[in-house]
Amino acid sequence: MDKTFEGVDDLRAEYEREAQRRERDGREDAPSLRLLTVNELMMQPRPLWTVRDVLIQRGLGIVYGEPGSGKSFLALDLGACIVRGIAWFGHRVTQSSVAYFSCEGSLRARIEAYLQHHRLAGTELDGLFVRQGALDLLDPHGDVGDIIEAIGVIPNPGRTVGAIVVDTLNRAMPGGNENASEDMGRVIAAAKRIQDTTGAAVLLVHHSGKDARKGSRGHSSLKGAADLEIEVTNNEAGERCAAVRKVKDHEDGERLGFRLVHIDLGPSSDPDADPGERDGSCVVEPAAAPAAAPKAMRRDVALDALREAIGECGEKMAGTSTVPAGVRVVKLDQWRARWALRTGYEDSTGNSIAVNFHKDKDALLKANRIAISKPYVWLT
Repeated sequence: MDKTFEGVDDLRAEYEREAQRRERDGREDAPSLRLLTVNELMMQPRPLWTVRDVLIQRGLGIVYGEPGSGKSFLALDLGACIVRGIAWFGHRVTQSSVAYFSCEGSLRARIEAYLQHHRLAGTELDGLFVRQGALDLLDPHGDVGDIIEAIGVIPNPGRTVGAIVVDTLNRAMPGGNENASEDMGRVIAAAKRIQDTTGAAVLLVHHSGKDARKGSRGHSSLKGAADLEIEVTNNEAGERCAAVRKVKDHEDGERLGFRLVHIDLGPSSDPDADPGERDGSCVVEPAAAPAAAPKAMRRDVALDALREAIGECGEKMAGTSTVPAGVRVVKLDQWRARWALRTGYEDSTGNSIAVNFHKDKDALLKANRIAISKPYVWLT
């Protein structure tokens, strides 16, 4: 017998005897971890969508962009479509209530503009519940319990709460460091607790990093935990785009073009306003998506990923017949892991990772930006 399998029958028999003892003795300390067979797994329902092919139920989503990109308007539009039960950019939604936590700015003008533009009465957004003011998701004893309690008492007969929007993440982690794994880990844990307890998807409105090519600001653990990433951009021509950078277990890359339409809300309500001053806000209106950025941009991300990998775990080589002395190298697998995280492919299939990684690797090799002597890679 193959030594790898020696003793398996004895081990299986021991498991069975232990299970029988627990059942016979009525022991309360039975293990909570239970493995499923493939047949048992196949009997479980497939994950459902809050927004088809975009936001999964109980998922964690990130909508990020630079200031002025329109990310908050887009998040509000998404929430309103879920409440109304109408498609969002052609994607079917599961109608449900939405809780919107606005940590900066007032929602009143934005919602008034939405109602006016779509010719709706306020009652037609009855499933949208808002709260304005700062939040604390960083402290385990902060606002997470209050959020869960507030969701639990929402009057929504016949509806569940399908999505909870937090706008913005930075204002929901006071005193925290977005680049610290510990602080971002606490925020992710808070979002997970809210998801598990309420059954809702959590959507975080966030900022882009200093280098927009690297995605959302802060520690990469947020990107790893997210089921959805949407990057919102506004180019010099005023063309706005919501690019779906990551959808867990589904194809990404969709580009949703939109524009912000200004809505006149009438004479200013400010008692100190000058004569003729008027209030206003904006709403999202679908438009043609601007042209996609060239593939070279992703190759720049791949190059940055290699620089990061070398900075974190590179080793200096003594020199061989194929590797120059003194050069700092990493293994190809280390680069690929960092590349997958930076490009959003870390949850894709192995084939998807391999195909796209090799495209970037070969392009950089051809451009003489990198050198390879398996299993090592380095910058030239």
